[in-house]
Amino acid sequence: MASPVLSLSGPEARPVVTEFLAYSALFPLALVVLTICTVPPGQWSGHLWVLPAIGGGYLQAFTLAHPAAAVPGWRRFTAHLIAPGLACTVLVAQCGLSALATPIPVVWWGTAVAIGFLRSLSVTKEPWATILIATEHVLRASVLAALFAIADGSDLSGILAQGSHVFVISGLLATGLALGLSQAADRRHLDQLRATAGQLQEYSEWLLGRTLLTRAVSDRTALKPRRVERALLFMDIRGFTKWSEPRQPEEVLHMLAGFYIASEQIWSPFKPIKVKLTADEVFLVFEDPMQAAKAALAMRDAVEQYLEPFALGAGIGLHYGPVIEGLLGAQRVRQFDVIGDTVNTAKRICDNTASGDVLISYQFHCTNPTRLVVAPMTETRAKGKSSALILAPLLEIRDDPLPPGTRAIERKPLPAVAKPGT
Repeated sequence: MASPVLSLSGPEARPVVTEFLAYSALFPLALVVLTICTVPPGQWSGHLWVLPAIGGGYLQAFTLAHPAAAVPGWRRFTAHLIAPGLACTVLVAQCGLSALATPIPVVWWGTAVAIGFLRSLSVTKEPWATILIATEHVLRASVLAALFAIADGSDLSGILAQGSHVFVISGLLATGLALGLSQAADRRHLDQLRATAGQLQEYSEWLLGRTLLTRAVSDRTALKPRRVERALLFMDIRGFTKWSEPRQPEEVLHMLAGFYIASEQIWSPFKPIKVKLTADEVFLVFEDPMQAAKAALAMRDAVEQYLEPFALGAGIGLHYGPVIEGLLGAQRVRQFDVIGDTVNTAKRICDNTASGDVLISYQFHCTNPTRLVVAPMTETRAKGKSSALILAPLLEIRDDPLPPGTRAIERKPLPAVAKPGT
């Protein structure tokens, strides 16, 4: 397997290649072109030091842009000196220390230090960010202008005396300025797109939840309505209507916000695929019944502690069964939801739960009867249900499964139902 510091494949390759071509390879490649154009082929052996400069530029680009090797802050400044440092080391070995005083090393070190300093500042506030980017591109263009002047062999007064030379150098610097301003505008636009994408992601997570959103992004059919088995959890506050009646809406909102936050801190680690908050009610959908049971017991304790100062409590109901799950609604207005008798039954179970209890159905208990420890089960009449519900309070979840048959189902007679008109 390739080392992550030397590998150049996958999504990490693009920023490295961009950095290499846009800056780190600029001076080395310009030196190669300058050598080919100004040095006779028979004398190229005396200029072989420019070849390691390309390798140094690659290593510099890797250090600056690859996630596995990128350096932050002021260490980015020293990373900009890798290419000139490696090239000048070879130059000194080939020609001696005096070679460092020649124009090419001086120009290279000067621009490398200046650009490294600018890029290490990490300024994001406008207009300074635009000024720094434009200045950096002018410095890059000045590399070509300086090499052009070196190749010409004239001093500064000689260059300024020739209109064609002034035109070329001015054109290079103006082009660098234009490219810098263009990149600054592109960066501002990209920042706006990232901010908008971040907002859209946040809104989408509010509506779908992070787990479901991640699944939908990777598979567009994940939100298509389908029949599945799900564990459903309903929790609502006991006595909420009476408590809220004499209070101002702002006070009720403040209490509910704390109720939601206290609940969310508990349910989040258990990764429900759907969360629905309606007034004093919390509705959660889980793929794994055991995750739902663990969340229910943990939420019961946390919410009970939060609601105690308000003289309120909460009951939790759990049920398991088939539902239709997916995007439901019209063509322009849709929401991810679950429907079916299983949802209605779960709500009725919650309605029959006493404050501080977690009540589960027989169907939910059957998902893992050896680990879900319950009190004796009873048959209960529920509003709108033609058949009795077999329910039991959930006491605990055992780490070690119970032997089969340890907790038998105890059925009690159905309560008498009053006949109409009596």
